[in-house]
Amino acid sequence: MKILLLTKKFPFPLKDGESVAVHGLSGALTELGCAIDLLSMNTSKHFVELDDVKSKVSHYADIQTSKVDNKIKLHEAVLNIFSGKSYHISRFDYKDYHRKLSAKLRASDFDVIFLETIYLAPYIETIRKYSSAPIVLRSHNVEHEIWQRIAANLPTGAKKAYLNMQVRRLRKYELTQLQFIDGLVTLTTRDEEYFQKAGMKKPSLVSPIGIDVSKYTTPYETDNYHELAFIGSLDWAPNIEGLDWFLEYVWPLIVKENPEAIFHIAGRNPSAELQGIKIQNVVIHGEVADAAEYVKSYPIAIVPLLSGGGMRVKILEAMALSRAIVSTGVGAEGINTESILLADKPQDFATAVLEILGQPKKIKQLGQQAYSDVKNNFDLNENTIRVYNFIKKLTHES
Repeated sequence: MKILLLTKKFPFPLKDGESVAVHGLSGALTELGCAIDLLSMNTSKHFVELDDVKSKVSHYADIQTSKVDNKIKLHEAVLNIFSGKSYHISRFDYKDYHRKLSAKLRASDFDVIFLETIYLAPYIETIRKYSSAPIVLRSHNVEHEIWQRIAANLPTGAKKAYLNMQVRRLRKYELTQLQFIDGLVTLTTRDEEYFQKAGMKKPSLVSPIGIDVSKYTTPYETDNYHELAFIGSLDWAPNIEGLDWFLEYVWPLIVKENPEAIFHIAGRNPSAELQGIKIQNVVIHGEVADAAEYVKSYPIAIVPLLSGGGMRVKILEAMALSRAIVSTGVGAEGINTESILLADKPQDFATAVLEILGQPKKIKQLGQQAYSDVKNNFDLNENTIRVYNFIKKLTHES
């Protein structure tokens, strides 16, 4: 099967959930015999020198990139008010990408075109013009819900009003585009049901993000049982929002009860404000060379998300590394396991952390259960076979 994969960011290095999800699925599909060509945006926000990573993405039969300046620009955001279009989407709609896509489709025949996220939907018209191959969209979350949740947590004002307007436009766009694809893959049952209730009638498949557990070690023992850690892109709005909430409302409760507690924060593109923060027992690492080694260094992983959607790859990786995990309900959406401690209110979140902080036996027990759960329920190979069979069926029906 020959697949053309379209992505809104280059799927390497593996420093965020989207990259891990794209890299894992594409690599596993290749092992099943698929030939995958990658056409990726190389954005100003996450720019990658292709020569530096080619050896790490050798499973692609061909790689082409298109430079995209997707930075948020104030003047564009203001002018967008009068356009009636979603600014979230228009930031990824570029003539050069359309040009390279059309050239690719004229030069080669593909069995399926695979879109990673709704942000590739602006290119459906170009695909239809040059190809009759079925189009499969993998929705990593209900995108407009993320921004709807963020807007709901903002104080009343111009920013909230603007974001609510963008949420309405994004919702309309996201749901409308579902009628122009041939198949939908979601990461969670909840997301599939949401789209179906909204009127989506195309074939769909629920396929959680898969983890190759064999690539992770399971070090149950550690010496620093009073330390906890967060890792995630520090320029992603839901992560920023969640960290602000945790540092302002939860962390003071924890450190008051346990002065030995230390909280570590890692991720790329931290703001100057975050890097200069001065809070008791909080350590800012910024971007780390190896996310897995960072997570292994601390026995407790926290995921304090208030918005967002889909499935958190970082939770699956923490489970594969046998970490104890404390998360909000939103953070753990799509991951049904009793090994994750859930709490949505500041006091409840602090209590959940304090109950295991400094408790090796409890931490080890949760970590072992998490490892077992991810191994049994989120295996990369099994999930990839299901995706392969789904798209293979679509190609036979088209």
